[in-house]
Amino acid sequence: AIEKNPPFLKNGFQKYNFRGTEDPWIIIDLQHRDKLVDVSLEVVDNIAIQGMRISDAWAKEQHAYFYTEIQGGFENIRFNEDST
Repeated sequence: AIEKNPPFLKNGFQKYNFRGTEDPWIIIDLQHRDKLVDVSLEVVDNIAIQGMRISDAWAKEQHAYFYTEIQGGFENIRFNEDST
């Protein structure tokens, strides 16, 4: 039998509402906190962004992956000066 969500996998769901906001925005900061070993950020299409980060701190080579869909899509993406 294959378990759909094995206990070693961590899943999360977040939902944000921007009702009444003329210019909504989000920040995805993959460099924050601990020592970064590897990072990636990919714009899949006009509704989806995915990426990952591998870091070293209290956990050696800690992997975190994400896939985000923006309901209604997004018009543009802006990277900060310190983005890589």
